[in-house]
Amino acid sequence: MKETIAPANPEKVVRNESFDPPKVATPVSPSKPILDMIDDDGKIAKITFVDGRKYQLQHPGNRKALQWKQNSLQIGSSMRFDELLDKFFQFCVIPLCHEFQPNLDNINPRHTEVWLQLCNRFLSWDLES
Repeated sequence: MKETIAPANPEKVVRNESFDPPKVATPVSPSKPILDMIDDDGKIAKITFVDGRKYQLQHPGNRKALQWKQNSLQIGSSMRFDELLDKFFQFCVIPLCHEFQPNLDNINPRHTEVWLQLCNRFLSWDLES
């Protein structure tokens, strides 16, 4: 014989219609890095990345930037973005007010494309547009 449990009596359930859940401010993450400051010649910039961390970007100079881009190109194949980003993280990205040094192995996978766009724009002196 199977026992059945009687449903709760709906007349005895007290509903508080005026209950408002607590409002918690959720941080809004930008979809693009925010340019906080750039010097007159564009060699040094300070940004707030999409994860909220602040970084200083230091341009390696035209010759190095071109070498990095040429080295990331391989004849007959696609670009080696990993090599370009490795150099960018190692020589251009300086953490500000935190210890997190980004690299391809420790960044959020969703941020890889954002870093790549930032890298290409910064090395091409096109950060302000």
